[in-house]
Amino acid sequence: QELLGTCHKELRTLESDYHLLLGQTRETVFSTVLALGFPKSYDRARMFLDAHETDWITADYGNEMTGYDFVEFLKTWIRKSGNEKWSLAEIWLAQKHKQAQMAQVFVSHIQSQTLEA
Repeated sequence: QELLGTCHKELRTLESDYHLLLGQTRETVFSTVLALGFPKSYDRARMFLDAHETDWITADYGNEMTGYDFVEFLKTWIRKSGNEKWSLAEIWLAQKHKQAQMAQVFVSHIQSQTLEA
C-alpha cells in the first residue's frame, strides 16, 4: 500500500488506450514486486480461497510457481489498493515514476512457464 499511495485523480486523466504503449524494464518490475513481498507473502491456496475461486493454476500447471502466480499476486495487490481499473504501468505513470515510459520493444511471454525458466 505504501508504494502505491493515492493516484486516482492522475489516473482518471489518462487516455483509454495509452497504457498499451507503456513499458517497464524487467529489473524494475522484479524489484517492485520483491518490495511488495512476492513471492514470500504469496500463498496460492489462500489467494484462491479468499477470492472464492477454484485453484486452476495448480490443477493445470502443478505446484511450481508460474507467471500466472506472479500476475495473480499483482492483480490482488492492485485490487486491494483500490486501483483495479489500472495497470501497474499506469499507476506508476500517475505517480510520476521514471520507470513508466513509452515501450521501445514488445516482448511476448508464456505465463505457464515456471518463474525459474
